[in-house]
Amino acid sequence: MSNPYDDNLLAEGSVYTVGINDGCQFKEVIYVGTKLFNGKSMMVFKTSGSNSRQITVNPSYHSFVIEEPISEMNEVLWKQSGWSEQQTLEGDS
Repeated sequence: MSNPYDDNLLAEGSVYTVGINDGCQFKEVIYVGTKLFNGKSMMVFKTSGSNSRQITVNPSYHSFVIEEPISEMNEVLWKQSGWSEQQTLEGDS
């Protein structure tokens, strides 16, 4: 049964630029999904790169989202694909 309050506007693993209503922008962040905080659903993103950080956004303060093109497989998409490093290594031999 689908949730009538969730139209899945954001796709897990996709890259976005996120704007907050105070004018702050987070560029090229990966959408991870949602988490509950005090019973309210929060949007969770993470930065890419070796110094990856989690960004949690309260939808009440969310202003806009721009979807960026995906140029390479990120960690979230890699996990969703079901592939592991072991499978990759075995396939290369």
